[in-house]
Amino acid sequence: MTKVPRREGFTARTKARKRAADILFEAQTRGMTRSPRALIDLLDQRRLVSAAQTPLPTYAAQIVEGVASQLGKIDSLINARQRHGGLDRLPGVDLAIMRVAVWEMLANPDVDPVIAIDEAVAIAKAISTAQSPATVNAILDGIRHDIADGSIVDDINSSMASSTEQIDVDQEELDLLLDEY
Repeated sequence: MTKVPRREGFTARTKARKRAADILFEAQTRGMTRSPRALIDLLDQRRLVSAAQTPLPTYAAQIVEGVASQLGKIDSLINARQRHGGLDRLPGVDLAIMRVAVWEMLANPDVDPVIAIDEAVAIAKAISTAQSPATVNAILDGIRHDIADGSIVDDINSSMASSTEQIDVDQEELDLLLDEY
């Protein structure tokens, strides 16, 4: 019987996913995920100056740009499958990992959704809590099913409409407060 060699460590694409998750996590902790422009600005900074010893992989930059362009949609999908309240209840690392995987499922036809989930779970095992892999797997698998059966289109449209209304209200309230100040 021939032994199949086990894959040791991360592949180049997995490393790029992890680097993208690192940037998304940094953006989350710095409050920069409210604006796609702020996320792109952080990406531009990380292309120039990185704490890592290697340059930012092209695929990592592609992921961050993709997440920035679809952040509202991605967060709506994650939030719809999240059982314990809003996105702020998820560990930031897990949210960053899931944003990467959801973008891949939505926008990268070269990556099978099951592979995106497996990669996300592997990254969660490596850099997050003991409970994270199961949570990441459950949320992403639910999203995969939603994408496969086409049920996400209506959910996203209604979620995006209500979040837009909320932003408009919050902006009006903010303007009133600033006028009073």
